[in-house]
Amino acid sequence: KLQVTCKNEDTGTSIDCDMKKTGDMYEITIKPTDPGRHALNIMWDGKHIPGSPAYFTVKGPAPARLCYILSGADHIKCSKGAISFRCTTQEAGKGELTAIGVDPFGKQFECEITEEANLTYAVAFKPEVPGVHNVDVKYNGLSINGSPALIDIKSLPQGDEVEFHWS
Repeated sequence: KLQVTCKNEDTGTSIDCDMKKTGDMYEITIKPTDPGRHALNIMWDGKHIPGSPAYFTVKGPAPARLCYILSGADHIKCSKGAISFRCTTQEAGKGELTAIGVDPFGKQFECEITEEANLTYAVAFKPEVPGVHNVDVKYNGLSINGSPALIDIKSLPQGDEVEFHWS
């Protein structure tokens, strides 16, 4: 049986490894989150395969660390019953931005992402219940700075008015 682990040797942080088997081949995807020397261990039946562990170095911050949620009243809005906030990937460049929310009862909900100018995006959702909503914004599969955002909806939106607290 194949086992794969990856660890940042500088920080001791374990890195998620995704495996996909197609026929007799395995595809391994790793997503380092921090710079440093990493060790990739690939084992079959508890024994290292030839070339394992493999070492590689990540230089500079991971792109998701360069993305962040913009704060301030200019970036958080309510319109037509939807709450929206803005985030940017300017320092990281173009990548896949996703956002999934969870309402106070644990129900997942989709967020709509709209690209604006200069790699800035609006993330919007329509709350169905009052309470704390958790919105996790990810860039290429990794949570960005300021994410997950916790938005406490005090009352459901009435047109362009809603009372909420951001943390």
